[in-house]
This record gives sequence, structure tokens and C-alpha cells, in this order.
Amino acid sequence: MAGAVVRFTWTYEELAGGRTRLTRHIVLDGPGAEAYVPLVEAHLAPNVGMGAERLAEEIERDAAGR
Repeated sequence: MAGAVVRFTWTYEELAGGRTRLTRHIVLDGPGAEAYVPLVEAHLAPNVGMGAERLAEEIERDAAGR
């Protein structure tokens, strides 16, 4: 991605009842970023939710000792 950077920030927040909130923030930045918006919207954005769900499932499995 010449002239652009994609930044992913994942935040884990401890909640009551032993629960955790996982939030993600994605930024496409840089002088060439605008050229990549259609690509990111078509290919990256639809899959980020699935990746977050998979990560949450793996964290749950680990916490359960499996």
C-alpha cells in the first residue's frame, strides 16, 4: 500500500462478571490512503468482524482451560 498505512487498535476492557469487552478501531491513513478505500471496504472491512469473533472464541476457550 504505497503512500498508505492501515492501523489496527484492539482494546480489552474488563467488565463485571468476569466478562471482557473487545473493541477494534481501524484507520487507513497517509497521502495515498484515498486510493485504497474501495479495496479496504470490499475486502478488509467485511472480514474484520469474523476475525474478531474468532479471536473472542479462542480467548473463551483458553479461559475455559481447553
